[in-house]
Amino acid sequence: LFTGAKGKGTEVDGIPVRLRETKDIMDAILCTNITARARASPDGTPATPIVPCGSNHNYGCAGVEIGDILLGRNDGVYYDGVGLWDIAAGCCLLAEAGGKYRYVLRGGDPFKAVCAASTAPIFEELSAFLFP
Repeated sequence: LFTGAKGKGTEVDGIPVRLRETKDIMDAILCTNITARARASPDGTPATPIVPCGSNHNYGCAGVEIGDILLGRNDGVYYDGVGLWDIAAGCCLLAEAGGKYRYVLRGGDPFKAVCAASTAPIFEELSAFLFP
């Protein structure tokens, strides 16, 4: 059970969350909605830009991926085209645990959020990939 309140921190099953202490992006385990990010390359083959890091994963569920940051199983997420409702609560809990996030709605559409969320040490580098 994930719980949190503004100024009170985040807990999992009553235990305060401690985020991973990732030194830099090359040590990071990140999650992304890889297939949603695919675009046609000049030859028509689907291509997906990914953040150079220790490892990229795609569980297929933004809520679980952000929850795993809180559980210390990964370091961050980056999405292009995720639903706002899939990330909102997790981002708030992450911020209360000491992480950071940023999102924008592409064209103001809540179905098409662009989001970076992670532990604090790698946030600027991760965010720069999505928001140059």
